[in-house]
Amino acid sequence: EIRGYIMEILGWLTDEGYLKDLVKVMVGRGNLEPIGGELYRSGRVVEPFK
Repeated sequence: EIRGYIMEILGWLTDEGYLKDLVKVMVGRGNLEPIGGELYRSGRVVEPFK
């Protein structure tokens, strides 16, 4: 599924710190609302916006 693939990439980039600010902005705007504002990667929840 394409969304799962995108989430995997976003999760990896977020783990590496590249998208931390971008993810905050996206969540703030509600763009990630359909997935609950959480990125799932490698069987765990990535929470870059605490």
